[in-house]
Amino acid sequence: MEQPFRSLTVLSGGMGGARFIQGLLHGVGTGALPGVAPDAEVTVVANTADDLWVHGLKVCPDLDTVMYTLGDGIDPERGWGRRDETWSVKTELAAYGVEPTWFGLGDRDVATHLVRTQMLAEVPADAVVVVGLDEATPAPGVIDAITDADLVLLPPSNPVVSVGTILGVPRVREALVATQAPVVGVSPIIGGSHVRGMANQLLATMGIEVSAAGVGLHYGARAQGGVLDGWLVDESDAGELAALHGAGLAAAAVPLYMTDPEATAAMAAAAVALVS
Repeated sequence: MEQPFRSLTVLSGGMGGARFIQGLLHGVGTGALPGVAPDAEVTVVANTADDLWVHGLKVCPDLDTVMYTLGDGIDPERGWGRRDETWSVKTELAAYGVEPTWFGLGDRDVATHLVRTQMLAEVPADAVVVVGLDEATPAPGVIDAITDADLVLLPPSNPVVSVGTILGVPRVREALVATQAPVVGVSPIIGGSHVRGMANQLLATMGIEVSAAGVGLHYGARAQGGVLDGWLVDESDAGELAALHGAGLAAAAVPLYMTDPEATAAMAAAAVALVS
């Protein structure tokens, strides 16, 4: 006697697929499918080509229809969305004149999309890929502005997707290495964390230590193939100066919080003093 099927995979769309899976599971569980084991495992591969972003929320119509159907929460009359739905959010959005008006999210449905969007935002990144960077070219005057400068400054911007992207444009990094001007950078990391933005996550993705010294060493000293001559860290990170000095960088610890123009000017003055 042949062995019964124990592993079933269904490639599914929305309403039709969801109802088919519902009947399939009923047949498996009741032993109504000859040749299929009553404890067979059913795997559903659902369509995501119809996914869309609505009001900042990730909406997956087919996934949701399958989930709501199998969880006995589907609206049986519409065949999609939640049972016993209310529409307060949709009404308020319409009052604001917010598009799209052809597609409405019910209040219970919104909860699903809020959770999904939050979950997607927490997915760890494996790499940072800047599409088109290899084909990019410096804007007119950029290379001359670097090579002819008396001082080049790297502010406390994101070292991966801000300054890092600029350095990735062909010829820019080479110009920074070749310029006769000193190059001084300011750490975006204070006390082991970014001040704002998402530098922490991106640095970790790139395998770069999330610290003032970590970012400075990532840029590296020009004397050792990097792009910096000097690196400013916050006074709270003064304990990291030794590592920076050991890597060939002039470094100093000064207040780096840009609380007002005067404080920021003092920080810029410290950058100038570092290489004067």
